[in-house]
Amino acid sequence: MRAWSGRLPSWRALTALLAAALVVALYGWALGRSPHVATLAAAPPLQVDWQPAADGATRPGPVWQRYAAGSHLPRGGAGGWVRVRPARGVWPDGEQLLAIEQPGFGAVSRFEAGQERERRRWSDGRAAGDWGLLGGIVFPLDAAARRDGALLLRWWPHAELDSRPQFALLAPPQLALRDTTATLSSGALLATLAAFALLALPVGALLREPAFLAYALYLGSYALLQLMVTGLAYSPLPVAPLAAAPQWWGRLATGIAVWAATVFLSGFADLRRYAPRMRWLVLAVGWAVLLPTLSAQFGGEALRALVRQIINPLLMLSGPLLLLAAGWAWRRGSRYAGFFFIGWTPLLTITALDSAGVLGAPPGTALGDYGALGAALFEAFVLMLGLGDRAYALRGALERAHRLAGTDALTGLPNRRGWRDALQAQPADVIVYADLDHFKALNDRYGHARGDEALSWVGAALKARLRRGDRAARYGGEEFVVALYDCGTAEALAWAEALRRDIARLDIDAGGRPLTLSIGVAVRRPAERIERWLERADAAMYAAKQGGRDRVVLAGDEGAAAS
Repeated sequence: MRAWSGRLPSWRALTALLAAALVVALYGWALGRSPHVATLAAAPPLQVDWQPAADGATRPGPVWQRYAAGSHLPRGGAGGWVRVRPARGVWPDGEQLLAIEQPGFGAVSRFEAGQERERRRWSDGRAAGDWGLLGGIVFPLDAAARRDGALLLRWWPHAELDSRPQFALLAPPQLALRDTTATLSSGALLATLAAFALLALPVGALLREPAFLAYALYLGSYALLQLMVTGLAYSPLPVAPLAAAPQWWGRLATGIAVWAATVFLSGFADLRRYAPRMRWLVLAVGWAVLLPTLSAQFGGEALRALVRQIINPLLMLSGPLLLLAAGWAWRRGSRYAGFFFIGWTPLLTITALDSAGVLGAPPGTALGDYGALGAALFEAFVLMLGLGDRAYALRGALERAHRLAGTDALTGLPNRRGWRDALQAQPADVIVYADLDHFKALNDRYGHARGDEALSWVGAALKARLRRGDRAARYGGEEFVVALYDCGTAEALAWAEALRRDIARLDIDAGGRPLTLSIGVAVRRPAERIERWLERADAAMYAAKQGGRDRVVLAGDEGAAAS
């Protein structure tokens, strides 16, 4: 069996991951201890029954079946009837309201004496003066319901989506607390997701890193989808386009989110390198979801029905496939695939269990109310940490590349470009221009390898002689330059003379004679351009050559050598 080779995130990243998990866990614990959970726990128990509805029927039949928490009402046919009664046989006194959570995108009608009294959709928002519940429908318990002993509801199904309603009987203060808590909590979670998405956009543009942009598109699409699922898109601040066509926008957001997730994983985890075969499968699934979704958005009902038959299996496949690809790439050594795997697992697990009806977490609990959103927040937090780690690595790579671009590989000193950029940014007081004497003879006699060795020794001696703040460079071939700061003429000449002696003491044979330095020293004149300043230092160096080599000459006094 192949040994595990996946690279774990750094200890800083692991600490941040644990902190993210702790924050989400504490948030869930706080929600679980919040007052609205206590009020729901104290709500009177209800008995809910249901039966399929016949076409054209205005009354239910005599045979009912018990509705269990989390059950799915049928999406096809004529829908169903739902009967809600007090479990103890008597409605409680005072004003009471029936709150229906997670009603789905279909409609719910209240019937009385064979007549439809009112029909509501949770995506319609709330009218002024109505009792409302974020992501739910509210019917008042009036005198007729008390007289009949039950509330009779007709469920008009949605053709594409199941509904798993939950029922609770609440007093007005309880409902108001529940609605306010749900609105604030869902709004805070979604605002955080949107903030992460918006934060990734400028960072991705600045670093020119497509993974950041794919992450922003994925997270933004998912946040848009959750905006509709939670009901924030319809109330209390309705978004007109979303409220007018929630299914249209929901399908679009789902298709884009899945496609962006596949593109993000491919680039972020570097599947091209660590899982090339799975990369093509992942990208193929993303396009297979996006393209039919886009075509169905502008086609007729027949096309949408056909696309639904294709998309639903692909949606069920996409989550586990992304997780498998991330796990495989992580095993093969992709560090960032580990971030994706850790972040994606809780959301995929909760979504899968919830879709299968295994989770069974009812409203009024932190997991039931905010399980998917909390897992999405954890995923966004983990992936943002991974992107931050990637940005830090990219920045380090760019800095290293920039440093290498301005560094001479042989001596480790800055090269001409790096040194001139630094001098332009911070002008010095003195330039020292040095050239090795008889270097060509050394190369001719001993070869370029020995010449390179001599250059590295000279570079080391030069770095050892530098004062704090001074900058030296290999300017080209056997030429070296030094920028001296906070330095006068006498001090500069003394420093150059000390450098000359250092090189002479290396005792490098240059074809029967020692390798020495000819040095020119130029003190900057007021308002002098750097190019002119360098020309004077270069001329002083050539004056040292012409004066017999192995000496220091001050620019402006080229006829007199300092040694």
